[in-house]
Amino acid sequence: MNSLERETKEFIKSIQSLKHLAIIKPFKDEKMPQLTPSQLSTLMLIRTRDGIGIKDIARTYGITSSAATQMVDTLVVEGYVMRVENTKDRRMVSLSLSKEIEKHLKRIEARHNKHISEFLGVLTKDELKQYISITKKIVERFNHNKNI
Repeated sequence: MNSLERETKEFIKSIQSLKHLAIIKPFKDEKMPQLTPSQLSTLMLIRTRDGIGIKDIARTYGITSSAATQMVDTLVVEGYVMRVENTKDRRMVSLSLSKEIEKHLKRIEARHNKHISEFLGVLTKDELKQYISITKKIVERFNHNKNI
C-alpha cells in the first residue's frame, strides 16, 4: 500500500469518526423517538426549506424520488411530517413538520450547537479557521467537478 492509499484510508476513518462524534453520538440519549441519521437530516431539511417537495429531497440527497417518498412516508406515518397540497397545482405537494417534531428539533439543534462548540473547542482559532478553509476547498472542488 502506497502513501496516498494509506492517507486516504486514514482520511475516511477520521471522517467516519467525526460523523459519529459530531452527529450520531450526541443524540443517542435524546428523549426523542429514535431516528436514523437520514431521517433526522430530512427533518432538518424540511424545517429549513419552506415548501420543499419530494423531488427537492431526492435532488438534495442524490436519490430517486421513489427512495425519497419511502423515507418521507415513514416520517408521515410517525406523525412528524405532513403533506400539504398546493392550491394552485394539485399535483404538487409540499412538506411541513408537525408542531411536536418542530419542538424536538429546536431542542436538538440547541443541544447539537452546544456539543459542536465543545467539540471544536480543542482547536485554536487559527486551527479552526484553517480546518474550515480546507473543508470548504474540498467541498467546493467536489461540487464543481461532479466526476470526482
